Amino acid sequence: MKEKPKPKRDWKKYEAELDRRAAKRANFLLRRPTKVQLGKELAKMNRGKKGRVFEIPESVIGFSMFIKTSFDMTDRDMAKFLKGIFGKDIPVKELDHPSIVKRRQYLKFEVPFDISNEKLEGKTIYFDGTCMRLGRGGNYRSKKYGTEVKYLRIGVFTNDKCRVIDFTIGDEHDPEVEMIREKLPQIQASGAAAFNSDGIGSAKDIVVGLTKAGITPIIRASAAVVKSKRNAPPPELCVRRKKEDEIIWEDYAKAQADYQKWRKETGYSMRWVFSEGRFSALKRMHGEEVLCRTQKAIHDEICTRLMLLEGELPQFWA
Repeated sequence: MKEKPKPKRDWKKYEAELDRRAAKRANFLLRRPTKVQLGKELAKMNRGKKGRVFEIPESVIGFSMFIKTSFDMTDRDMAKFLKGIFGKDIPVKELDHPSIVKRRQYLKFEVPFDISNEKLEGKTIYFDGTCMRLGRGGNYRSKKYGTEVKYLRIGVFTNDKCRVIDFTIGDEHDPEVEMIREKLPQIQASGAAAFNSDGIGSAKDIVVGLTKAGITPIIRASAAVVKSKRNAPPPELCVRRKKEDEIIWEDYAKAQADYQKWRKETGYSMRWVFSEGRFSALKRMHGEEVLCRTQKAIHDEICTRLMLLEGELPQFWA
């Protein structure tokens, strides 16, 4: 009698984690600070300030970004929403949306995702990229900056617990391989055991750089590379002495001569669980369109979406 195959995921644990994140999001969005807390924050912000004083606390400006992202609101609707919540507690005549949007441009948004701050020793890093439409901001950016960019290209790095640990943002003209190169020094210094990516990361400098850092590159090589290196003679039989980088590149390609065997041995087949699955969840929660227009606002919107997805939310009011 054949043994039943072991499940690839503990679904009870997975559903419990989803419930925990949903509870954190609900508590964050429904929590309301007291008038005393907001007053203390304003007093601290205006201490020693010259000129016009701040009338809206910085925490409310930051909170507005999460409200806008969570409920897919326009800036005008978001301002009305905030006025209904904080209108009696903030000493300002009107929470108008131009003031909030202007203040939001100077908001220092703390990004909780950084490979350098993660404990990745002996673990696997996963990478995948996707595109998101710019929506209303696409025509705006085309006219203002003279570009024909209609899509954003987003690269996300995750760990072996399906948690986002870093991300990069580019436009449709930026190749995904450059996103990996941008974070390559941090990946090399992370002490990870392996780096898992699709064929977009099969560049020689990336494969060699990871291997020299002691990180196994679980990256699908192109068929042309595998075919060209399949019958390459070993270094000791070559007339000319091969350089270390060339030896690493050949070994990487030869290992994938039997793709099915390599796929099972390295765990490449489970890549979708840890990387592509995060994009599916992100798009199910917030759609495939970015609402903001300026470069900083777009970065902050993507960051808030990932923070809401992972439950990594700031503590505006202790």
